[in-house]
Amino acid sequence: MQAQACVRAEEAVTNDKLDAYETFIRRVQGLETDQTSTSVAGVTAAGGTTHLSADTYSVDSCRTVRTAFTETIHPHIIADSDETESLLETISEELTDAIAVALAPTTEVLFTADIKQIVLAEAQSRRSETAVLQ
Repeated sequence: MQAQACVRAEEAVTNDKLDAYETFIRRVQGLETDQTSTSVAGVTAAGGTTHLSADTYSVDSCRTVRTAFTETIHPHIIADSDETESLLETISEELTDAIAVALAPTTEVLFTADIKQIVLAEAQSRRSETAVLQ
């Protein structure tokens, strides 16, 4: 009886995490990307490492993505951990280091279509990994 209760509780946690990823993905999909005619932000991949770069700073879109992560995925991740970690540490662990750097408030990166696609691809990948646990 106790084992069944544990299984149900774990299923509920997994379902909540799946819902969080789905909500985050929808929110990011709904965001407009940043574009300027005088600046180009880029994403390059070399040797399996993603590098993000930009010449202009866009606070609002990256802040919106951080907020979406904070309100959806972050609570489920920190609930599973005994350690306290910053939002950007959690983004780094859940998505990638490059995404965490791109979204950091101190990084001058535009939220371009390429960066949006990378964020979505990583979030969808993590959502799929979580779905396997279901």
